[in-house]
Amino acid sequence: MNISFKSIEKSLVMQLFLIGSLVLFSTIFLLSSQKITHTVLGITSVHAKADLVKVKDPAGYAATFVSQNIPDPIEIEAGSSKDVIVTFKNSGTRTWDNTGSRFISAYTMEPRYRASAFSGGDWLSNKQTSKMSGVVKPGQNGSIKITLHAPKKTGNYVERFYLASENSSWISNGYFFFKIKVVEPSFAKAAEDKKVEEVQKIEEVKKVEPVVKTSVSKGKKLAQSVKSASVVGGDKIKVITVFQNTGDVNWKGYSLRSDRPTKLDGSSKQTYANKSWNSHTEVFDAKDEIVKHGVIRKEFYINAPKTVGEYDVNLAFYSDNKKIEGTDFVVTLNVTQHAPFNYDAPSFGESTKVNTPSTVADAAPDNIFLDKEPRIRVGMHLPMDFVQFKAKDDYRLMANGKEIGIVPAGRLVVVVYDGIYYKVKAHDLEYIDIYAPRLEPVNDEHAIFELINFDRYVKWKGPNNFNTYRGAFEYSKGKIDQKMYAVNDLYLSDYVAGIAETSNRAPKEYIRALLTAARTYAFMSKEKYPFFDVLGNTYDQLYLGYESERLMPYVAQAARDTRGYLITHNGKVVVTPYFANSTGRTVTWQSAWGGSNKAWLQPVSANYDVGQRMRGHGVGMSARDAAIRADKEGVDWKYLIKYYYTGVDVLRVYK
Repeated sequence: MNISFKSIEKSLVMQLFLIGSLVLFSTIFLLSSQKITHTVLGITSVHAKADLVKVKDPAGYAATFVSQNIPDPIEIEAGSSKDVIVTFKNSGTRTWDNTGSRFISAYTMEPRYRASAFSGGDWLSNKQTSKMSGVVKPGQNGSIKITLHAPKKTGNYVERFYLASENSSWISNGYFFFKIKVVEPSFAKAAEDKKVEEVQKIEEVKKVEPVVKTSVSKGKKLAQSVKSASVVGGDKIKVITVFQNTGDVNWKGYSLRSDRPTKLDGSSKQTYANKSWNSHTEVFDAKDEIVKHGVIRKEFYINAPKTVGEYDVNLAFYSDNKKIEGTDFVVTLNVTQHAPFNYDAPSFGESTKVNTPSTVADAAPDNIFLDKEPRIRVGMHLPMDFVQFKAKDDYRLMANGKEIGIVPAGRLVVVVYDGIYYKVKAHDLEYIDIYAPRLEPVNDEHAIFELINFDRYVKWKGPNNFNTYRGAFEYSKGKIDQKMYAVNDLYLSDYVAGIAETSNRAPKEYIRALLTAARTYAFMSKEKYPFFDVLGNTYDQLYLGYESERLMPYVAQAARDTRGYLITHNGKVVVTPYFANSTGRTVTWQSAWGGSNKAWLQPVSANYDVGQRMRGHGVGMSARDAAIRADKEGVDWKYLIKYYYTGVDVLRVYK
């Protein structure tokens, strides 16, 4: 017998009042094979309805309900959203690893896999909730944040779910449900406005004159090769579509069009146009005629926008400058990483098709002189579950822009993230909240702190642990890769002093030239990643912090000698790549990475590299050639910069 929970509850109440304790006892005995809900202090806990699913590994995958942050009934205004956090204990023997392919989520139930009327923006689909956070070991608690988006129809609803390990097994005792009350929106005139609108529509209908039926261009999509893709900013995606003319008129010429995306930040510079397009909005146009029932197959390219985010590329066919009914289609792009600095986004003239690329980070604004020294945010991946922090200065604990308290110098601070909350403990100072914590020096902006349990060794640098840094420290979860990061927020001069891209024994003028190029590269990398500017490894520049300063004093001194100097071309700060060595001549930007060439990155002779095997991309300064040139020819650092970067100036942008 299939008895719903709602009918069970009503039945129990009826029997309590009408039949008495004896019949109640019989009813409870009859229903002993099905679990029911219990309410304690207003919080509804939910146990499994075991007959809904078949659990493949009940000993390995098992759960125990712990809590629900909003008690039933959950009241939501029609058309609005509310976040509900459900917590379960992992009572099985298997770890719930939500970073892999067997992540934990919940599917809709009764009926199974139904489309929920409450699916929100963070759901994986309209039948599957968002993922559980973090890694949950046996005995630990894990939580799922479920955004409930209320439909427009008011009333009482029940939404039922069951936990599952993706690609693996249902989770024993993973059943839960929400009782939801959808109420009218709070704005006062909603009902009245609706009535007025309906009356107006009726009046308009009365006024409408008889319409003469005309022929309409119609189409139908038969195939689409790519519907969604996870890509890096700037990636090129090939799309093939097949459409049929299903209307009663021929298409006398047609075009494929779209609009610029604005979902991420509304910037007109964001585009998914490929250089083969006619403009930012027109993919192509064709003069041939498509007869009734005729079929067209079209192949074209779209480019992922520069910036991390999710974009819906809406496209449709047009004929006679009117959209062809039924030809709308969408390609969803999930941009997981910002475009590399060498990506050229296409730009177009207003009246003609022009391919004049505009590089993401070609040059800084014209007004390059700064009133104060800029800061830089360096991201470093942390492989451990928590961080032990200790500093030689008083540090201020901040979160969400507010001061939490002061940590005295020398005091141990422990920072943990449990998948939902950040937790900070420093003797009598405690912090627990969803906002990432920040520790910043109180007295000395250049203060030194240590991440005690961060083992960061570099083979060619000896036995030293490079885990000490200057400035501020933040602990935050990556928005794309979901990894934990230490973010070192510090002055640009301190960052450059901690760069370990050269040897302490190299010629001083060469070190000064290299660090100026490195400083310029960092300056042009601002906001390259979602919440920091550069990575601390060789993907950007190898940054080893204060310990590197201590081991390489000549490098630190060269950073001070060239403080504030950046490389410019025609009055703008420009990108300054450098590499290990060439085979005797540097190469152009275009030959290494494609796109348009840069006037300051022209090929030059690197005579001291002749006979060597190419190491690196070959664009800009050859480190080997520059070091030998400085030593043998006695040239200074500004000469070296101007030799490898054609037509540039070296200006002191800040003091």
